[in-house]
Amino acid sequence: MNRWPKCLFLLAFVLLVAGCANLTASGTRTQPKGVVEFQVASNYQDVYRLIYKNAQRCLDSGSARVVRGNMFPDNKTAEVMLNLVGTAAMPLVVDIKAAPTGTSVTSSYAFNFFHMWKKSAKATELWAQGDNSFCPDI
Repeated sequence: MNRWPKCLFLLAFVLLVAGCANLTASGTRTQPKGVVEFQVASNYQDVYRLIYKNAQRCLDSGSARVVRGNMFPDNKTAEVMLNLVGTAAMPLVVDIKAAPTGTSVTSSYAFNFFHMWKKSAKATELWAQGDNSFCPDI
């Protein structure tokens, strides 16, 4: 299946919308189109690794989308972000934080073009629970 037309259309759309919306990581966090929040009874570092590994496998195209991740052990948090290549746009930002009973995860998405980012945000919950079988079609 050739994803180039879809990727190029998505990139063109993001560039068009970027002037009207704040699609940076900060903008996606503070003014999301939608949010998926959940708790996992696992260590935040394990949750980060599961989400990051699956996001790279499923969302990172290498040409139009790149997954970036950071872990911050000092405050027991981590983040996984999907960056659209050639822009500052980060339509999906996943914040992972240690909680008293495991890990709290907030997946924010900047827009819901064809429901793809909502599906991606919901996929993070499956991945955090160890389900590696689902990859959203974006």
